[in-house]
Amino acid sequence: MEFSGILVLTLWSGILSVNAGILWMFGAAVCISSYNLLQRFLLKKYSPLQATAYSVFAGTLFLLVYLPDAAIQFGNAPLYQLLVMGFMGVFPSALAYMLWAKALTMAQKISDVTNYMFVTPLLAALMGFLIMGEIPTLATCVGGLMIFAGLLLFKKSNA
Repeated sequence: MEFSGILVLTLWSGILSVNAGILWMFGAAVCISSYNLLQRFLLKKYSPLQATAYSVFAGTLFLLVYLPDAAIQFGNAPLYQLLVMGFMGVFPSALAYMLWAKALTMAQKISDVTNYMFVTPLLAALMGFLIMGEIPTLATCVGGLMIFAGLLLFKKSNA
């Protein structure tokens, strides 16, 4: 049901485009699925903080190829953008991944945690409304209600 809510959010206007972006999205889905399985394995041996640190370090190694260009852009960036980048690196990234790892250690099944990933688009729409003043469309409201209803059904079926 939650996936149907995502489809409503993305396809409401009747536009379905099959392009290279679809392949990137599929690749991202495979990567996050693999990450969750790997985290579950690592959390048997390491604490959530350690498992997250190893994951961030591995991601950093993969991104080192962009270091020369990043260093130039870093040197030219205004202080405000650097502070925002630091904030984004700590709170929505590192802290979120550590809490995700902690949730994986507490859950009996990975699906108990990953089901809540469908809340992300709903929260993004809510934050867009509260912070940026964006008015949600009918598609956002209908899709968001479907996602929320699916979460309630999931919670009720596991109770």
